[in-house]
Amino acid sequence: MDVQKQYPFETVAVCVLPNHIHAIWTLPPDDADYSLLRRLIKTKFSAYSPHTKNLSAGKQRRNERGIWQRRFYEHTVRDETDLQHRADYIHSNPYQTKNVAC
Repeated sequence: MDVQKQYPFETVAVCVLPNHIHAIWTLPPDDADYSLLRRLIKTKFSAYSPHTKNLSAGKQRRNERGIWQRRFYEHTVRDETDLQHRADYIHSNPYQTKNVAC
């Protein structure tokens, strides 16, 4: 992945859903910029996705593809139990959102 070559991080768990991503990433100790990482990954992913029809004028002005939710929620994993709960959620989410593979 181009982003990983540029910004070293480890993917612990990930699932790409129709309009958002669930992911657990481990960044280097001196880096906490999850926002940049998420934006770069979504941008690269979107470059290979077809344009969505009927985009609002605002999305067109911002050159958005219309596939991603704008907001995201960041959570710092507290311990191994929290990590396991988060990873389990990511891995089970496609079954709650049918027809998605991870």
